[in-house]
Amino acid sequence: MGERGTNKLLQYRGEITGVIGRGAQLSFVTKHPEGQTTAVYRVETEKWKLESDALPCGGLDLIADDEFLWVAGTDGRIYRGPVAGGPLEAFGPTVGEKLSKIVFVGEEALAALVADEIHLFDRKKGKTFTELELPEAGTALASDPSGTWLVAGTSKGRLVVFDREEKKEFLVGESKKIHQGSITVVKFEPEELRVLSTGVDNSLLEGSVISHCIWLAVACNPDQAASLLDEVYFAVAVELDAKFAEVAIVAGGSDDVYRILVCVQC
Repeated sequence: MGERGTNKLLQYRGEITGVIGRGAQLSFVTKHPEGQTTAVYRVETEKWKLESDALPCGGLDLIADDEFLWVAGTDGRIYRGPVAGGPLEAFGPTVGEKLSKIVFVGEEALAALVADEIHLFDRKKGKTFTELELPEAGTALASDPSGTWLVAGTSKGRLVVFDREEKKEFLVGESKKIHQGSITVVKFEPEELRVLSTGVDNSLLEGSVISHCIWLAVACNPDQAASLLDEVYFAVAVELDAKFAEVAIVAGGSDDVYRILVCVQC
């Protein structure tokens, strides 16, 4: 993938569960089917040289700011390490064995998706200050850049919106079934209160969250979206360099091949 139309093979342990892009670098975490420990893997897309920092468990999700990289571990803990690479250490208390997703909420907080709950942590102190409930198990999580809006996708295709606009704490707003089956990705657009979502029903939707309302529209041609997302068993959102794309979705199919689907005003 150094040039268009070429393939690069990289050796790593486990199945990819989370990916982020920062400039020319891709970082990802994996989960081993036999529960073995894995790592945070980093690769420069110009040279395609793979580097790694060991984890004491598997990785389920990862996010990064300008200073740290954060990982949701299969042991129910969150780990933090230097964004440029280096040892990772446990951050805060054990969240729970059903920990699956993490997102930043504004500049000071971090949200963790744990089954049918969302736990909010102080990013500096690692202390829990709020817990939010979902109607069923959550499968995807996203926050807008300001940290005012928080959106969760569920195992039954429901999109649940929380906000703290003009208030101190998050309150639940609109909750609506938009996908047939589990939602695998929710992602806010960088400049607007619009959300992209995809799920096991092979549909790619775009919606807006304003005043507890959700408007939905198909983001791409339905036939095109279905062919792109055929047989998806997981998908993760990635932010790429602005000169290439705003959002991409990395999807894994039953053939164990990972594809990058770039969405730019599609």
